[in-house]
Amino acid sequence: MLKGRLSLALMVGLPALLPVLLCLAEGPGTAITACLIAGYAVAFGIDNLVVVSPYVRKLSSGWQFAYRSVGLVVALLVQLALPLVAGAVLTGHGIGEMFAMLVTAPGRYSAVLEQIHPEVAAFGAAFMAAASVWTLTNAEREHVWLPIENVLRRHANVWRATTLIAIAGVSAVGAFWYSWPFAVAGFAGIAVFFGIEIFKHVIEGSEGNTGNGRKNVPGWKMLALIEAIEAVFSLDTGIGSLSLSSNVVVIVVGLLAGILLMRSLNVRLSKGGRLTELIHLEAGAYWTMLILALQLVVGLTGNVPDWTGMAASTVIIGAAAAHSALHARNKRLGERHA
Repeated sequence: MLKGRLSLALMVGLPALLPVLLCLAEGPGTAITACLIAGYAVAFGIDNLVVVSPYVRKLSSGWQFAYRSVGLVVALLVQLALPLVAGAVLTGHGIGEMFAMLVTAPGRYSAVLEQIHPEVAAFGAAFMAAASVWTLTNAEREHVWLPIENVLRRHANVWRATTLIAIAGVSAVGAFWYSWPFAVAGFAGIAVFFGIEIFKHVIEGSEGNTGNGRKNVPGWKMLALIEAIEAVFSLDTGIGSLSLSSNVVVIVVGLLAGILLMRSLNVRLSKGGRLTELIHLEAGAYWTMLILALQLVVGLTGNVPDWTGMAASTVIIGAAAAHSALHARNKRLGERHA
């Protein structure tokens, strides 16, 4: 009991300590902004947590520590580097010039990233749409949450082909409406999705048996897969944080606090087996991803506030978690009376 409480205190206390230190150094205003950035990262990272949790459970305790320590630094660097590299590639600015803007002229850096928002949206929407449809139509999934999922599973190939055609169509239209990099970004989102799927199959194929019925997963390969998935999900978070602050230190502290909280929560839930009881959480996460993909596409034709995506994530995943908890409760009551 004491160990669990200490673990919970560290999980919440360490991320909270960062804004406190920032408050002492820079003042309460910057600390509040850092907390908002951390909240932004958490709100858009809920679906990510659910997606990677099955792989975190396969990590040994040592590799889970690496996930929360070394992986934390890698995730932070990725969230800062991906927008920088994307801006350099799509706008013609050199990486060195983009980095200099980030440090010395964050307002200009933010304006440059605003120019590539359509391409980032195309990439994110394509990846999330493909990932969500492929999972929701997977007949091998053990649990079904919404009745419509049965329809999707019965006609999986039709829905998957329709999704790819829709992504290709939107990308082609975007090439005329915006520029050809828009189409490249859309097809890149599909390519990254299939690349990660291939990586998953390679890792699953390399699993060895420990002799007691359990699979021995190479830790570094599983950690690399987790970091790759989280890198794709983090692209919009790194860019979105710039809308809340132009202070690089505040952005770093906020993102670091958010990443640390999410990773600690993921490991804690994975160890306790709590996520395995929430059987509909995976479906909720992928329905959320599908709605966020649609939001990105609709946002290209008008101004769609970010809070709508956060609200959708909270409502859908909250409903999936509540339904799962009710199912687990009813199952336990049934076992007692059996």
